[in-house]
Amino acid sequence: MKNAVRTILFLSLFAFSAGTVRAMGAHGKPFWKAQSQPDSLIKVTMTNGDVIYIHPADNIRQVEWGSPGTDITDLSNISTVAAANMDFKGKVNTKVIVSQLGNNGGKAYAAKLCDDLVAYGYDDWYLPAAGELNEMYKKPGPVANGGSGQITTGFYWSSSEYTNGFAWGQYFVPGDPVIVSKGSSVSCRCVRR
Repeated sequence: MKNAVRTILFLSLFAFSAGTVRAMGAHGKPFWKAQSQPDSLIKVTMTNGDVIYIHPADNIRQVEWGSPGTDITDLSNISTVAAANMDFKGKVNTKVIVSQLGNNGGKAYAAKLCDDLVAYGYDDWYLPAAGELNEMYKKPGPVANGGSGQITTGFYWSSSEYTNGFAWGQYFVPGDPVIVSKGSSVSCRCVRR
């Protein structure tokens, strides 16, 4: 009888874990991760050769970039559109922002939202840098502008800083990178590599 119970228990555990892998997340929280890449994520191969996966929906529509007036000391202030479009360091930028702002006095902000996100079995999401966001606009963006039409509208934060009071964002219609006050409420679309 004991052997039969052990066999049933073993088979039950094996059946449960066959399609998943127990892993420790970046935040030290265990989670069950699907072994296959979800088809619903939007895959983009950027001009620098890196691949990012975009969350298929806006993660939040109205959120601040971070604490207005606070300079993120370990981020370079980017002062031109050309330089912003060459920033592909969203993962690093996000970690730096979250490290300095912490819980931001309990007020939600874009980088923290992405850093804390666990979705589609992954916990390594981040707020895209301005260059990554521009690639998102050019490739899965509006068809009228040469994109595939998977993301047709929106105004999104990047993790690239302009100054202590402003950060880079991007409109998906008409597609312009813009400088926005960090205290403004803008949408957020998280990505992962």
